[in-house]
Amino acid sequence: MCAHYPDEELHRPRVVLTTIPISLICRQESSPISNADDSIHIQFPNGDRNMKTTIGDILDSTFSGEWGSEERDGSTQVLRTTNFNDDGSLDYANPAFRAVPEKVVKKKQLQRGDILLEKSGGTPKKPVGKLAFFDYEGTFLCSNFNQVMRPNRSVVVPKYLYYLLLNLYQNGVFYRYTRKTTGLQNIQIKALLKHFIDLPNTAVQREQASILGTIDDLSHSLAQMTTLCEQLVKSRFPRTAVAA
Repeated sequence: MCAHYPDEELHRPRVVLTTIPISLICRQESSPISNADDSIHIQFPNGDRNMKTTIGDILDSTFSGEWGSEERDGSTQVLRTTNFNDDGSLDYANPAFRAVPEKVVKKKQLQRGDILLEKSGGTPKKPVGKLAFFDYEGTFLCSNFNQVMRPNRSVVVPKYLYYLLLNLYQNGVFYRYTRKTTGLQNIQIKALLKHFIDLPNTAVQREQASILGTIDDLSHSLAQMTTLCEQLVKSRFPRTAVAA
């Protein structure tokens, strides 16, 4: 199903089992693409009043990744966009090894709950803005083509914020903050951080994040079973030549 773009008056998220629960309904006010102050209003079943805020206001910090330099003794593990899995997880087994100053590593080392946003890249079929959730123990940085968003845990549940941002991406909201240069799509981070959202209380956030996490787990298990079934069919029924 096609993503909805900013000039539409009513939005419903794509029903993708790995991201959006059926009970989560989004509405966006119609306004010019250049206006960064319009909102995504998220209505929750229990009717709790939400707090209107911006993405930037609920972050503890946000910063660009680091690429370092290519040296034989480079030992810093750097996650690239190629390490982003489609389900929002990360491939920690195949990082790039780069030489990065120790003070930079200490400053930009990823922490559990960090959200990684692809800010430069994209393809015609996959717009820039892919997201991943960092949930691992170890010393990692992300590359300079990505932006780290570190949630302020006193007001927002990290996993909930990940799903909220993913919902905005799937509904084409990132599109209005995207510019193209020399073949690359680039998200204007400062403008995106000013985007308004309605944020429920942390109890509602935890509930919604838990529901989405369960759906993610079920979807992942289903994908694994599908792969196993395909492998079984191929092993039992090997491909044979068919007479014309």
